[in-house]
Order: sequence, then C-alpha cells, then structure tokens
Amino acid sequence: MTTAILEQPIARNLSDVEQRPSATTTTLSRDSLLSTYLKPIRFFRYPFHGGEFTISMERTPPSWFFPTIESLGGLLSLERGWDSYGSPRIDPKYVSAALDLIFITMQDNTPPPSIVPTSRGGLQLEWHIRGIDLEIEFISPYRIHLFWDNPGAGRFVDAEVSQDLGPLFEALSSITLTDEETYDEDASDGEG
Repeated sequence: MTTAILEQPIARNLSDVEQRPSATTTTLSRDSLLSTYLKPIRFFRYPFHGGEFTISMERTPPSWFFPTIESLGGLLSLERGWDSYGSPRIDPKYVSAALDLIFITMQDNTPPPSIVPTSRGGLQLEWHIRGIDLEIEFISPYRIHLFWDNPGAGRFVDAEVSQDLGPLFEALSSITLTDEETYDEDASDGEG
C-alpha cells in the first residue's frame, strides 16, 4: 500500500519499459521485467484544496477502507473556521500520518473509526463499541495519544504511545471482530 498527498497531481506514471535508458544493462528478456510479476494496482484519488490525496493498493481493500478514506478526504475539504471559532484547515500531514498508522495497525475485520477533526488542525480516530472506548489523537503527525478504556478486560491506557505501538495493537485487537462476527453500526455504543 502506498499513500501520497500531492500538492499537484502527478502527470504520468511510467512503467519500467518507459523508463529512460541508463548505464545499467541486463540480459533479461523483455518478458522478464519486474512489471510482469507485479499484482495489479488500484488507485484511489481524492482531490482537495491545493492538491490530491492518492492511495494505491495491490489487494482488495478491507471493509473499513472506503468509509475511512471518505471521512479522511472529507476532513481535507473543511475550510478555515469550520468550527465557527477560527480553527485552521486540517493539515494533510495528519491525514497521511493517520493513513500510515491505520494500514499498519488495523486488521481487515476492524470496524471503521469515527474520524473527528481537532481545533488545532489535526484529527482523532474513535471507536465506541462493545463497552470499549478507544480514541487515538494525533498530537502531531509524529506523536499519537491513546485513550483506551476496556472495563471488561480491566485495561485502561491514557498515554502517548508514539514510541511503543504495543498498547495500540492490543487496543485495536479488543474491538476487532472474529471471522464469524459482522460489524453492525446499530450495535455500537454511539459513535463507532
């Protein structure tokens, strides 16, 4: 999976056949090129003020992919003062950081998060499901704060976890569904 937030869309993607010749030579036949073995790539593009939000995937997206991407793309369209208090636009760096994090930590059966803009131009991912409250706030594109309250398991975390994602993996596992379960929005505890 590749994500990119571009200030200006890329005009053209070149294949390995179209690349300029270089000093490097090979004895491989044209049929042995790397592109012959790559899986098809799907591109998803979401324009926003001043640029384009692009994701490429080599597999079928998980069920949380489209609602999450649509929500993140929607944040990028918010104008300055979106909360009527003069808050800045959502910084695309936060969206990129959130994408990187969710693709690393979320499993295919993880329910999609509610995505909430913050008044500092950032964002927060939230799940309120099965009596569990899980919130991931991006303090900066490189620092995240985890709030996880799972009374049924006796687990509570309220701390920055930027250096050690172990508690975040554990928290997401607590809300991830088994293969037999399906996510039912009506069964959530409100927002998730």
